[in-house]
Amino acid sequence: MRLALLAIAFAAASLPAAPVPKELKNSNRLEGTWEVVEFRMNGQETEIYKGARWKIGQEAIDIEYPEAIRARYPSVSNKINGVDRSASPKCLDYTNYLGQDRKAIYDIVGDKMILSIPTETPDRPKVFQADETNLFYTFKRVKE
Repeated sequence: MRLALLAIAFAAASLPAAPVPKELKNSNRLEGTWEVVEFRMNGQETEIYKGARWKIGQEAIDIEYPEAIRARYPSVSNKINGVDRSASPKCLDYTNYLGQDRKAIYDIVGDKMILSIPTETPDRPKVFQADETNLFYTFKRVKE
C-alpha cells in the first residue's frame, strides 16, 4: 500500500506544472515592449523621447522613436551584453548603436520600469537619480 501511495505521489510530482498566464509570466521581466512615459536629462524633464518604444529581447534592445523625431533619430538597435537580475539595483549592460558600452541600472515594479544610464562615464550609477550625470527614464509596459 505504501509503495502504491509513493508511486502515485512521485507520478503527481513529475507532472508538468500548469501553464503560467502570459501576464504573470512576464510581469517582472525585463523582456518585452516598454514605452517611455518620462525622460529626464540634466535633471530636467524633457518631452523629446516621450512615447519611444523599447523592445527588449534576450540579445538586443530595439528602439523606435516617436514619429515627430524619427527624421532626427531613426530607429536603432543596441546589443545586450549582460543582465544581472540578482544585483541590487538590477544591472543592464549594453553596447549602443554608436558602439559605446553602457552600464545601466533598472528596477521593475508591476508594469512600470525605471532605468538610469550614465551620460558620459563608463561607470554604473549606484542609485537612481535624475541629475547631470545620468539619463533617467520611466517606462510603462506595453501589453502585447
